[in-house]
Amino acid sequence: FSADEYNLQDNTTYVGNYSNGEFKPTVREMFENLGGMYGEYAFHLNDNACGFLDEYPEIFLDAAKIIYTDVKFENDLNYDEYKRAPHKYGGKLMTVQNLTITGVQEDDVFGYHLTEIFARGDTNQEYIVYMLSPVNVAVGSKITLHGLPLDMFTFPNYDGKIILEMACAGVAVA
Repeated sequence: FSADEYNLQDNTTYVGNYSNGEFKPTVREMFENLGGMYGEYAFHLNDNACGFLDEYPEIFLDAAKIIYTDVKFENDLNYDEYKRAPHKYGGKLMTVQNLTITGVQEDDVFGYHLTEIFARGDTNQEYIVYMLSPVNVAVGSKITLHGLPLDMFTFPNYDGKIILEMACAGVAVA
């Protein structure tokens, strides 16, 4: 059985590659489906991000062994520029320094070891970083992120305040 999309019993639709009835997403499909898995936390990949994920899928698979010297970097991209026009970016990796980790979650999802890192910048910019490999980080530590910007999205925090957050596909954190 192979299909482009499949409705599971919980009425969730996953779009992508299936093998013997089991969802086996490519790297790009994994990030696309993560963008739709959390309801109010939804985000969408633009064409630039999709193209980058298709061209360099291997750099997202093992944060401990990555060599990405041939990959394009967006050295001057900042959070404010990206939030004004996310559709213009996503075709290059960015580096963000001095992020503080505010939360970490790990799970095995569709054959990938997913690590979600929640982080905050010096001027309260919010990031969620999806990494497809285990990462040894702790809440409260400072990191430098190398990743692909995917989209901006909003969500209500515990007291109802609307928070703007950047979703990123993580390549490495240091």
